[in-house]
Amino acid sequence: MKILFIILFGVLTSLSIKSQSVYTLDYELSKILVKGTSSLHDWESNVEKMEGDLLTKIDTQNKSIGIEDLTLVVDVESIKSGKGIMDSKTYSALDAKKHPKIIFRFSELAELTQDSVYINGFLTIAGKELEVDIAGSYQIFEDLSIKINGVKKLLMTDYDIKPPKAMLGTLKTGDEVEIVFDVIFKTNQ
Repeated sequence: MKILFIILFGVLTSLSIKSQSVYTLDYELSKILVKGTSSLHDWESNVEKMEGDLLTKIDTQNKSIGIEDLTLVVDVESIKSGKGIMDSKTYSALDAKKHPKIIFRFSELAELTQDSVYINGFLTIAGKELEVDIAGSYQIFEDLSIKINGVKKLLMTDYDIKPPKAMLGTLKTGDEVEIVFDVIFKTNQ
């Protein structure tokens, strides 16, 4: 009887430490910036509308996560620079009418350390899907919300996007952009 109690206690304890949870992106606290260069000056745009879900197992004792699924969706027309002309060039380059969403879908967890995560997935921009790897750091807060942040560099031309031009071609946007993400997921439980 004592052995049965010990086994049952061990199973219940491990379930409470590593429980699978579904998290939802807290879009009000999350931030995604798109940064780039041009022949005139550097630029940046904020993503104002996004949604996402994270399926994870959290080890509350060791403050670590195990990502099992992750989806992040950005509304293209919510990418705002504060400059109307630049925004319309962005939407045109991304073919926002035909492809209104940018979508990241998780495929596998490549590596996990105490505070860093390396994942692989598929990123769809302007209708073209490519496999990408993303490195970031993460933090688990007392309320068990999870913050993941990092930077991913991309080339627009990899997605068949022509870097926008303005002022009769005298202003040219650089091909490389940086996606700076600082996203917070909160548990649905």
